[in-house]
Amino acid sequence: MDYHHHINASRLSSGAANHAGGCIKNLAKWAPAVEEIRTWPEYSPQPLHKLPNLSRKIGIDQLYVKDESQRFSRDLGAFKALGAPYAVYRILANTVFDQIGTRPTSAQLRTGMYSELTSTTTVCVATDGNQGRGLAYGAKIFGCRCVTYIHRHVSKGRQNAMENLGATVIRIDDEYEASVARAKEDARMNGWHFVSSTSWTDFDNDIPQDVMNA
Repeated sequence: MDYHHHINASRLSSGAANHAGGCIKNLAKWAPAVEEIRTWPEYSPQPLHKLPNLSRKIGIDQLYVKDESQRFSRDLGAFKALGAPYAVYRILANTVFDQIGTRPTSAQLRTGMYSELTSTTTVCVATDGNQGRGLAYGAKIFGCRCVTYIHRHVSKGRQNAMENLGATVIRIDDEYEASVARAKEDARMNGWHFVSSTSWTDFDNDIPQDVMNA
């Protein structure tokens, strides 16, 4: 498919672009993530849908929307289905390497070959549901524990979806920010891995990098 970039007249100013330069540099190494995920047995390219009416309205030749609703099956139903599982794979591969000096492939982790080393590892996140489902899915297929923190407004259905993937779900009777604070503090105290798609330091930390690069 041929495609062309549309230059947005309201894009970042030069000052804002310079400010974002650190993030852009830190998120530039996405090729290994793409290469890895393409080897996963459940991976398949997702369809593009044409939007001819909208493209005419905004004055461009063609416009497409990528349909992520069936990424890793419709049952997962999370638009953040790539980043969290990839981060889990990286965390567990590093865990095994740190302990025995061997870096396992994702295929080996799936078989449970290193389960005695990975089953005691815990990943966690605060979520409205999407990141949490992706994280629970990654923990399930690669073999570790998952704890997700939700706030008072998250639906019971989203909670059930994460629990059905094997996650322990903790509901905080407060707003989203409180669930983030609780997840980060519990991760710190227990030696868990906080797997967030948000970075407070220009994505210079390996876990947010892995999430965003995927």
